[in-house]
Amino acid sequence: MTKLNTLFLAANPKNTTRLALDEEIREITYKIRLSEGRDVLDVNSFCAVRPDDLLQYLNQYKPQLVHFSGHGSDAGEIILADNNGNAKPVSPQALKALFSTLKDNIQIVVLNACFSKIQGEAINEVIDYVIGMNTSIGDRAAITFASSFYRALGFDRTIQEAFDQAKTALLLEGIPEENTPELLIKQGVSPHRKLSATIANSDIYLARKYRKVFDRPAFRTSCISELFLRELTEAIDDVQASLNTGSLYSRSGKLLGTVPEKYEFQSIEIQQALDKITSRLSQLKCYVVQFDATFRQIHPRYTHHQNFYSMIMSLGDVADGESIRDIVRQMDAIDQNRNDILHLINPLLEKSGERPLQLIELSSEILKKWDAPIAKHLH
Repeated sequence: MTKLNTLFLAANPKNTTRLALDEEIREITYKIRLSEGRDVLDVNSFCAVRPDDLLQYLNQYKPQLVHFSGHGSDAGEIILADNNGNAKPVSPQALKALFSTLKDNIQIVVLNACFSKIQGEAINEVIDYVIGMNTSIGDRAAITFASSFYRALGFDRTIQEAFDQAKTALLLEGIPEENTPELLIKQGVSPHRKLSATIANSDIYLARKYRKVFDRPAFRTSCISELFLRELTEAIDDVQASLNTGSLYSRSGKLLGTVPEKYEFQSIEIQQALDKITSRLSQLKCYVVQFDATFRQIHPRYTHHQNFYSMIMSLGDVADGESIRDIVRQMDAIDQNRNDILHLINPLLEKSGERPLQLIELSSEILKKWDAPIAKHLH
């Protein structure tokens, strides 16, 4: 399930006309609960918002939809609160800079305030969809429009359809302000997009970055194909670190790029897949340690190359058939574990248009094809 984070921001400074902001958020929440998307649209609401709160909440929640409700000025400002609770105007230029810097996954900005079309036009240069008001708007109109808009989104309507339904709601209620809201659409963007589709697309874009994490010899080479234990262990450490920190480094410490962390995805399914990958990586490391310990027990005098091929081939003169089969089974477990990880990551790559990563052939199957003395123990 994909969660759509909605950030509801409101401000009604004490030296401004009183607005029914609590009624607006209550009505929006109620209409969302009545929609099919009641478990999908996740609303986080904050009142008495100050300018610095915008930076805090956008960083903290990384929303897809931002809603502001409050006062606007005919100079194109939105009115927030200062540290004393009094009015603090914020210019259109400041809002544009804010959304340019913290766009993240934001798809829609709704400015449910008087004269907010001016701010909306500035924001629309960086945000695909913006709703603003071309003149003053009354409390009843603002509440009816906003709650109807979110209800339509909750029923997975397109953004244009949701906007049209919200205007129709004003007509049905006999509120003559249906021409006040305006939907501003960034050039080249379709008005017929569904919010759910845009979020899925943003998740797919993020998932694409995982190719560079897993497309490496340690995740495409069978153990028997001269893979080194150290190479595999370092690769596991590198992948675990990149998933935990969001940064991918070379062994020399050079930053190669960033990768998305689990919390950046909206899809619960993707988050669960990443949890499984993390668990498989820990299990994989245990398998490698177990293999090395088992091999040392069978062949304690071995001092040559620390790769799987050389190690298994050295067992021909020192180990019995059961010991060889046991060590090959452990190599297969390492190969299969990496395939399990690839089975989790490949669907994400395929959805993003990336070529899936090649699965690893089990070491036992490769050994059976070879004309090597040790292979006789596997038949």
